[in-house]
Amino acid sequence: MNQRTLMFVLAILIFIGFVIAVIAAYTRRKENRKPNYKLFFIIGICWTPLGIATQNYVFIIIGLVFFIVGIINKKNWKAQPKWNELSPEAKKIKIAMMIFLAAILVLGIVFYLIAQY
Repeated sequence: MNQRTLMFVLAILIFIGFVIAVIAAYTRRKENRKPNYKLFFIIGICWTPLGIATQNYVFIIIGLVFFIVGIINKKNWKAQPKWNELSPEAKKIKIAMMIFLAAILVLGIVFYLIAQY
């Protein structure tokens, strides 16, 4: 397999995961949901250095926007419940998300290593 094929397979897997996440979010939609500004701050903290390291100006700009929105709305940050306070359904969802993200990370590393050789 060449590098282009591996990247194509990885893109398809990520796209399928994204579609599943969108469908899950749509089915769990609630009326009075407010944005989690703490998450905006965390995304901004992650994307800005990633954009600097990869010289990707889109990541830098979007990261700074997320960072600024999170800081401006710091008073609206939600307190996150502890693990023992979560319902069994919420625990299952969090575990599934962690497994999915870990699988994407491992696949990304594997594809990167295969592409290097």
